[in-house]
Amino acid sequence: MTPPTAPEPTVSVPKAPVPKAPVPTSVPLPAGRPRWTVDTPSGDDFEAWRELYREYAQFYRLPMPDEQSALVWAWIRDATHELEALLVRDTGGTPVGLAHYRPFARPLHGAVGGYLDDLFVPPAARGGGAVDVLLARLRAIAAERG
Repeated sequence: MTPPTAPEPTVSVPKAPVPKAPVPTSVPLPAGRPRWTVDTPSGDDFEAWRELYREYAQFYRLPMPDEQSALVWAWIRDATHELEALLVRDTGGTPVGLAHYRPFARPLHGAVGGYLDDLFVPPAARGGGAVDVLLARLRAIAAERG
């Protein structure tokens, strides 16, 4: 049996499920760059989210059957499921990136950590700060949850 590898760096989050209420964040960037908005996906975001998720899977050369993306979307939309998501939007409100995250138990620390499962911004939207605002929102969520 191979010993487990060191865990990824984590942040603490509460064990109790937190309702999946919208968590909007706007972050202004330096002059000449767009302003990104980060929030939780709404029911109307399925098609845009699915396209981003398919591109993410393609990057890893993994198939993304409709049934699988529908299941992950159902998890995201279910307030009782541990998986949560954020979308980063451009100034027109179009999703241009995603993050999937969840709490996990850290028994040796007697704490709950936050795990970032997926982080994706397609090449066309990279370099403008979209991923930075996603990560900033995740840090804010970790701080809010302790």
